[in-house]
Amino acid sequence: MTREIAWTVVAGGLLGLAWPGSSIRLSRSCFWSPISPRSGASTRRRIGLAGLTGTLAVGLATGETTAATLSSYFGLGGAGLAVAWLVAQQILGVLPIAVFALLTGGVERESPIRAFFSVGAAWVVGETLRSLLFPGAWLSLASALSTTPDLLGSAAWVGESGVSFWLAGLGALAYRGSFGPDRRRAWMAAGGVIAVLVAQGAWNRFGAMAPDSGWVRGHEFPDAAGLDVALVQSGVDSRHRPEIPSDAEDLDRLIALSLERGRGADLLVWPEGALRGIWPANAGLLDRELLRSLGVGHLLFGAPWLEDPMAGGSLAVAAILVDSEARVVGRHLKTRLVPLAEDRNVVPWPGRDRSKLGYSPSPSADLLEIGPLRLGVAICYEALFPSITRGQSRAGAGILVDLSNESWLGSDSQGRAHMLAASVLRTIEVHRPTLRATATGFTTALDATGRITARLPENGPGVLRVRVQAPTGSTPFALLGPLPILAACFGWTALRLGRDREWRRTDLAVTPDRPSVRSPS
Repeated sequence: MTREIAWTVVAGGLLGLAWPGSSIRLSRSCFWSPISPRSGASTRRRIGLAGLTGTLAVGLATGETTAATLSSYFGLGGAGLAVAWLVAQQILGVLPIAVFALLTGGVERESPIRAFFSVGAAWVVGETLRSLLFPGAWLSLASALSTTPDLLGSAAWVGESGVSFWLAGLGALAYRGSFGPDRRRAWMAAGGVIAVLVAQGAWNRFGAMAPDSGWVRGHEFPDAAGLDVALVQSGVDSRHRPEIPSDAEDLDRLIALSLERGRGADLLVWPEGALRGIWPANAGLLDRELLRSLGVGHLLFGAPWLEDPMAGGSLAVAAILVDSEARVVGRHLKTRLVPLAEDRNVVPWPGRDRSKLGYSPSPSADLLEIGPLRLGVAICYEALFPSITRGQSRAGAGILVDLSNESWLGSDSQGRAHMLAASVLRTIEVHRPTLRATATGFTTALDATGRITARLPENGPGVLRVRVQAPTGSTPFALLGPLPILAACFGWTALRLGRDREWRRTDLAVTPDRPSVRSPS
């Protein structure tokens, strides 16, 4: 038991370092460490050890992010914060790994190929159940590769869940190849999987989805065709925003930043919640002369939106597009609200400010148009939902724009790294370049293959100037979505559980022959 606990501690530490936010990049190769070491243990012991693995992993991967978010969004402190933090840790870290451990008992009796499918499918089932309880693609195994997008090309075919599947399965083969049984067959199977992934990656890079049809380049290429975009990072930490007393001062700050490097851009982008006044009632803050001084074609920014309040309109989180004449020409209303923080349908607990419960989700994500170009916009939390960007891509979006305010996630970079990892995965899944404008970081430009081509330093203010073109075509994942991989994983797991039940019945029915004992006559 001591050996199992020691291995579990090591496994949890390595998995936590493999997820985004870790500064130790070599740990990315250790994502397989929690896979199968306790497969031969009893069910109760496997689940207990898996819980320890998940707790350690999430603690390392999120740092102060979970506590800072709970404190910032909900005003929690003391015992309430401790209880909420514990519940969040259990859902994010313990639940998927415990489910995985429950489903992988007896995997050592299977052939290496069967073990690959069983372990990969069980991991996807665990991640899917977590996303049902805490909506969003949080801490998926696939996100461990977000800093090496060349290894994430398969996301264009099978999405984030599919990448988690082959990572977990490959980890099982690596474990079997190291500790047995069937080491030789396990390494042969691992080599076959790697060969398929290398071939698929080469196809993505040089074949049908090569990056030459969609790219983001720095502003040092002024003659290149495409949309000239200026992404503004305000540098305003929303946890200390009361120090800025009015929308007018917010606007003055943003205008001053935009004049530095944003003048003359086709599109100027300010982050989520750049202005606090409700639109379109406060549209008078932006006048024509102000926008003409910037010389921009369009401005996209985040602000609350309330349309026709006399008719019972609902307050929404919005990304608003205005033209050079300060006319609103489009808006995207947030379709996914942060659970318990933005959703107006949640019953407030004692002491909570009821004024923060006014938002309602939009039933659909609208595209924004600049001439013939269509933009698919995500607001912060929406980046965690592949269905949103997939729907926008199918509707004709050529470029993805993410407006975000991640200062709520704490002062360290771990929470921001997780959100950036989500944007990388969404980019690769639909093969569309992504532009991220954030309050405190990471303001980033991603090409259609998920590579970071430009990024501002975090925390401080700045402007990132890029030129972007929209690719054409679609990916298999954009066309089919996650249903094929999810159906395959749940189906395989169900068949395996049925087979295990038959094995157990057989084991109970078959008893060793015993010599008969006769009474002496």
